Amino acid sequence: MINGATYYYVVTAVDGNGESTPSSQVSAIPSVAPTPAAPTEVTATPGNGRVTISWTAVSGATSYNIYWSNTLGVTTANGTKIAGAASPYIQMGLINGATYYYVITAVDGNGESTPSSPVSAIPSVAPFIQATVLSVTGGTNPFDWLQQVSVCIDGTCNTAITDATVTINGNILAYNAAKGRYQANVIIAAGAGINLRVTLGVNTYTSSTSQFAAFQSTAVPGLTKTWLHTNANTISWTTGVATAGATYIVGIMDNSGNIVYPSPAGLVRNGVLEVPINSTAFTIPANSVTAGVFKYLQEYLRRASQ
Repeated sequence: MINGATYYYVVTAVDGNGESTPSSQVSAIPSVAPTPAAPTEVTATPGNGRVTISWTAVSGATSYNIYWSNTLGVTTANGTKIAGAASPYIQMGLINGATYYYVITAVDGNGESTPSSPVSAIPSVAPFIQATVLSVTGGTNPFDWLQQVSVCIDGTCNTAITDATVTINGNILAYNAAKGRYQANVIIAAGAGINLRVTLGVNTYTSSTSQFAAFQSTAVPGLTKTWLHTNANTISWTTGVATAGATYIVGIMDNSGNIVYPSPAGLVRNGVLEVPINSTAFTIPANSVTAGVFKYLQEYLRRASQ
């Protein structure tokens, strides 16, 4: 038969007495079985000597092919093929600073789809990214920020990157040169999603990629308590629901409303006192802060780090 041509049919029954009258007529047009749809929502996320390619699964697809090139206009004809890939796929051993272009196809028993829309990425030495998002449990916010993001050359954060564009849930964080961090003061409910985006030149790092993980809470413990500086004091609490890697923050405020931190704790990082999430108590040593009466302001720290 010829694909695309129309064929018409009637059926008769036969026995020893002869042939019946024909059935009602039906028709059909033979055609090549359709191939799967092209993958969508394709992204290419750069890293240090690598690119992570992700896409949305195609219904019925049994495998996927990646075609890549260092030349703009990559196709299935001119690209280098990576067969049988699964999302997300990490291409290793790439040259930092070079541009890599990609298209993806889906494959099933009927063949290969048309290619996806092209994407590109430029591998580079990835920055160190650490984000602090506070949920205030009561009263007024004692900080001049609720969101704080450090973008640094490496994990020591001795050298800040000052020309990044940083947003959390679409809110732009302004760079605070005095503190060397990006900050904003937008309330985000406890347990709400955190969409952190850090853009450096043509590269964007997000909390939905493998560049860093976002940790969130679904419950925020709260506590306010006062004590005299000459006394040791223990703060205790019931842990909230959180993922691994998160911490609590304990702010200590004096009568003038200034936040202070006890230096003997050895847990101060990026200007806040961090207490591991699996802790249920923390002791402030006697005379560890200057004279006065102080109170705790316990909040929940949600972090996203590389």
